[in-house]
Amino acid sequence: MPIRRYQLVQYAIEGDQLMVFTFNCPAEEQAQWQPTAQAMMQSIALK
Repeated sequence: MPIRRYQLVQYAIEGDQLMVFTFNCPAEEQAQWQPTAQAMMQSIALK
């Protein structure tokens, strides 16, 4: 049986570096975690 999951991926290119940020949770918990995951991704600040 395949595993269903919610995955949010964000990436940034800084100079010659690629940074990848991911959040995963079971698909049945997407409604619970999606607002938190989106807020986390929006709060990422690169220096």
